[in-house]
Amino acid sequence: MIKLKIQDASEKNLEGIAQLVKFPEEGAKEPMGQSPIHKFYGRLGTVSCNGEYEFGICSFRKREMKTTQLEQHIIIPELLFALDSDFVTPL
Repeated sequence: MIKLKIQDASEKNLEGIAQLVKFPEEGAKEPMGQSPIHKFYGRLGTVSCNGEYEFGICSFRKREMKTTQLEQHIIIPELLFALDSDFVTPL
């Protein structure tokens, strides 16, 4: 059996393997958009494969999950998913 050492996901540990996308340190980068309930940080990472793909993170304050309207992106494809903890997405 192969035994692997578990390492923290850090820029140093992922160098040459992957790109780490995380929330900017407080005050290091202004959000591209914000309101009393959310902050959006775009272009935190990019990947080139048949064009350029951009990664960003949008955080919301914890609240009841209901809405009265939705936004639709017709030209720009967008993947949205809700998370309540750390996560890893291999590409």
